Amino acid sequence: MSGMPPTLTAVLPKVIPLSLIDPPSNPINEVDLELVDRIAAGYERNDPIPPITIFPIDGDRYETLLGQHRLLARRRAGMTDILANVLAQRPEPLDILAIQFKENNDHRELSGLERATAFFRAKEVGNLRSKEVAALFNVSEGTVSRDLTTNKNLHPTLRGLKLAPKAAWATSRLPQDMQVAFYEQHKGAKVETLVDLVNEKLNEMKGCKPKKPKPVKGTVPGLVAQFTADTVAKARAALVLIDAGLAKLEKHGLPMATLPQMLKHPPLS
Repeated sequence: MSGMPPTLTAVLPKVIPLSLIDPPSNPINEVDLELVDRIAAGYERNDPIPPITIFPIDGDRYETLLGQHRLLARRRAGMTDILANVLAQRPEPLDILAIQFKENNDHRELSGLERATAFFRAKEVGNLRSKEVAALFNVSEGTVSRDLTTNKNLHPTLRGLKLAPKAAWATSRLPQDMQVAFYEQHKGAKVETLVDLVNEKLNEMKGCKPKKPKPVKGTVPGLVAQFTADTVAKARAALVLIDAGLAKLEKHGLPMATLPQMLKHPPLS
């Protein structure tokens, strides 16, 4: 990637007819019709909505770089033009991917499928390695590898559900023929719970019994366990002293009443 295209800076918005603007040719995210309706209602109320960003293509036409939902919402609201930042020229393909990725991810967390789509397209368009893809999108190399593997292993039915990346990754670890039923059963669970349920299922399939977690030092269970161990040790030591004291009482012919004092100051053997 050459960095953020200089044509994105200091661009004055213009009013452009909708009939001259095409949607993105290769968007990384799918259209959210509910979002389109909300934005359309905002246009009808004259809410302040940022301009879209477009660049010139053939003749006097433009292609949308940022704002496909705003473009559709403007049409849904029955309007014929839109305020747009017009770039001087078409950005490089990798720049387009990176800009769209950042714009969409800033507004909401992209699904695992959307991220994988961007990563795969960058590999394909720029012949990039995973490390270079990670640098392009400002994510870790592990994120790139995980999302691409998740998308490969996830059941096709689940790929279109826009699952949170961690939920998609957890579900994709199950065999594909189990994934849809498992997700339907637990789709209301929190992501962390879903991860635990997947781990339990995998252990069950392997015939492993779930392991009881060991108390961690410093936690309440850990402190209770430590207190119990200390108490038992002290009790055992006290029993040893009492046994020794009783033996000495008998040896020296002393009355039982002297036992407490003897435990404090045992007589010489």
